[in-house]
Amino acid sequence: MTTPTKQMILERATEIWFQDQFKSGIMNPNTPEINELKECGVWAQAISELMMDQPKHEVERFEEYIRNVENFERKQESKIDGQAQEIPFDVKEAMASAFYCCGTRQLSGKTNLVKQLVKRLISNGIRVFVIDPSLAQLTNTPIHNFFRVPRGNGETTIKRVSTVFDVSKLGYGERFAFVKNFCKTLTDSHTNGYPFPEMVVFEECHCYLPNGCMRSKKYSDIVDFCTIGGNYGLSFGAVTQFSASVDKAIVKLAQQRFFGLTTEDNDKRYVKSFIGKKWMNELIRLQLGQFLYQNRATIQKFQCQKFGSATANGFSYQYNFPMVS
Repeated sequence: MTTPTKQMILERATEIWFQDQFKSGIMNPNTPEINELKECGVWAQAISELMMDQPKHEVERFEEYIRNVENFERKQESKIDGQAQEIPFDVKEAMASAFYCCGTRQLSGKTNLVKQLVKRLISNGIRVFVIDPSLAQLTNTPIHNFFRVPRGNGETTIKRVSTVFDVSKLGYGERFAFVKNFCKTLTDSHTNGYPFPEMVVFEECHCYLPNGCMRSKKYSDIVDFCTIGGNYGLSFGAVTQFSASVDKAIVKLAQQRFFGLTTEDNDKRYVKSFIGKKWMNELIRLQLGQFLYQNRATIQKFQCQKFGSATANGFSYQYNFPMVS
């Protein structure tokens, strides 16, 4: 049996907690903190389930190991926090209304920023799925499960844990079919009562949410996921290097927006419609890792530090999450 990671324990404990809340008739409760999970006993229950086949002394050793890891992480984070600027990001807002991130490829640092947003989401008990056609999220990432999507018509099965989906080997039609089926599966399960909060991060989101998608039947499953998912514990992150190619209605859904350096004229005009002329003058002078953060009516500039506290465990080929055609 594979030794569970802290992330696996957090996800399973949170899932048990949401299932208990759902059975008690509490719909869409707030995501619990780790301390809450431990106090109500579901953290220990999750460890017991994940190490079901292990002898008692091995479970006790593993629990001690987890405590030591948490103590080390707290010390490291306290050192980092004294040097780095805090990334403005509201997890509850992200689950209620999504987030959007844009910037010119290689010059803005948006992939690095998104990895840190994903880490924040996971640490708050949110399960995150990243659709990655560029391989950017496959290394130095807070997600430890990877799935290389096989070629075909979009029908496959996957493990339902935080996962980076490598779709780089797929043609556009195959990639679109996978995303369409995946969004429909999540929407159907959540509208039928699935209680665990989940988010899909669309890298290169202009491929799945282009201009006109809100009025096109072709994109209806993806649009439904983005527009009604917030009512059922689902949300999304939209990431792109081509802002002008993304439907504005989708960007307006995301109340938290991260604008990195943007150099193409059409994209600059598009971003300007959100932040105005004054902040546009700031945007064109941004350096690598600098962003303008917009949350509803407020805008602020910040510097994002390099993400460097993750590991990559290779590819996973576990098939136990049924997809729909």
